[in-house]
Amino acid sequence: MIVVTTPAYTPENFYTAGGISRTYIASGSERWESETTELIPLPGAKVEPTVGGPDAPSYGAISVATFTAETLSEADDDNNVLTLDIEFDGVSGNPLDSEKNYRFASTRPSGPGEWSSHTTIRHFRVAPRMNLGTVPIQVKVSNGRNAAERKGRLGVQNWTLRVDRYNI
Repeated sequence: MIVVTTPAYTPENFYTAGGISRTYIASGSERWESETTELIPLPGAKVEPTVGGPDAPSYGAISVATFTAETLSEADDDNNVLTLDIEFDGVSGNPLDSEKNYRFASTRPSGPGEWSSHTTIRHFRVAPRMNLGTVPIQVKVSNGRNAAERKGRLGVQNWTLRVDRYNI
């Protein structure tokens, strides 16, 4: 008898034997700007996949979120960063940073800010679930830590959040 096993999921290394079972997409084109230094939800950048239930129990999955956007990061002293995190059911996706130092875009010195395109990917293991429920996946953004003193400002426009589900 031959037994085939796959390594347990770890945030650093995993693979799936099957293809994408579902894809969820949210997008927006309107310009959104903020001066916040708190990590707050980007309006509309959220999907809420339904998981489990009596007709379709979930034996677990890997969700891979890709976020791409045109961004702006400005400050009076040309020293600011746009921080971005993708949370899966309220928990930061992998790779994890203990200080939530997820730099997505930084200020370009040389005058007024200029919009530029950026992309990031995060992943998360969705635990097995028999009861019907949702797993909200939300993009959150903020200015850098000392942005308030520097009058930091961030902007996001023409963005897409894509979440691919791989059953395991």
